[in-house]
Formats: sequence, C-alpha cells, structure tokens
Amino acid sequence: MIKTLGKVLSYFIILALLANIVVSIFMPERSMELLGYRTFTVLSKSMEPKINVNDVIVLTSANKESLEVGDIITFSVYIPEFEELSFVTHYIAAIEEVDGETIFKTQGEGRDASEYDNWQDEEGNAYDITFNDIEGEYVFKIPFVGTLAVFLSNPIFLSLVIINLIVLYSTYRYIKSVIKEKKIERKVEGSNF
Repeated sequence: MIKTLGKVLSYFIILALLANIVVSIFMPERSMELLGYRTFTVLSKSMEPKINVNDVIVLTSANKESLEVGDIITFSVYIPEFEELSFVTHYIAAIEEVDGETIFKTQGEGRDASEYDNWQDEEGNAYDITFNDIEGEYVFKIPFVGTLAVFLSNPIFLSLVIINLIVLYSTYRYIKSVIKEKKIERKVEGSNF
C-alpha cells in the first residue's frame, strides 16, 4: 500500500513538473492563470545581492490593496536597450495617487530611498507603473537554477531532453522485463529437477 502510494505521488510530482515546463515554455503569459504562479529567470544585477543573476524567481498574483512599500514586484515596461517591453523585478519604493490612479514608484537594490527608477515609453516620454503593468508579486527565489531554465526554454534542447528521458525509461523497462523473464526461466528449470 505504501509502495503504491509512493509511486502515485512520484508520478504526480513528475507530471506537475512537466506541466510547469510545458506551460512556462509554450504559454508563459497564461502561467499565472493556469498554475497560480509564474517563474522568471533573472538576467540583470539590479537586485543583487537580494536576487542574483540566474536565480529563478517565483511570483503569485498581486493584490492591489495589499501591495505596500518594500514589496518586490515584477512588472512590464519598455526597455530601450532591448527596444521592446520586458519584465523587471524591483522594490516598490513609493505608492502615489495621481489623478485618481495609483502609481507605483520602483527602485532596484541598494538605491537611496528617494532615488526612483525613471521609466520611459517607446517615444521617450516619462512612464509611470500602474497596477495594470504588474505581472505578480515576488514570493521566493531558487538560486542558480536559471541557467538550466534558459536551456529548457529552448524547444530543441527540451526536445532532446525529453527524447533522452524516453529512451532511458524504455531501456530501464526492457532490462527489467529481461531480468524478470530470466528469473521465471530459472524457476521453471529448477522445478524440472
């Protein structure tokens, strides 16, 4: 009974991990909706030493009413160096009401309390972070796993990993069946004498 329960639990964990990988690679924008969390690999040093390059961070949905100064959020903003919208993870440094809209002032690690990030849109105009820009709230990090996550996000590398796992599993099952057959043959031969 315990052995069967252990097998079921291990299969469940494997399926959950595979579901996470598939959703993260093929439908990352729906990860929060489908799984209740989302992961990102950190690519910059702006939050070191709290969050380091190649750490994987885990986010949950943010609740606008519960966000406060000091919380770490991930939000979407235009990054001129990339020439596209990208996700950034920084502290909330201040929360302000401007024309009836809540604005979140952000900053990276180790900055002065009044030194806020200056975000801009594609035309170079000042851009304020609103709740609509927030992807989620930081929960925890998994150190150094980002390198593996980057490889697994490559569909070719992921395909090779899956094929190798299938080959290894098939080989294991084949060897196990051959051993079982040999044991049966020995029992049959032993019973003839």
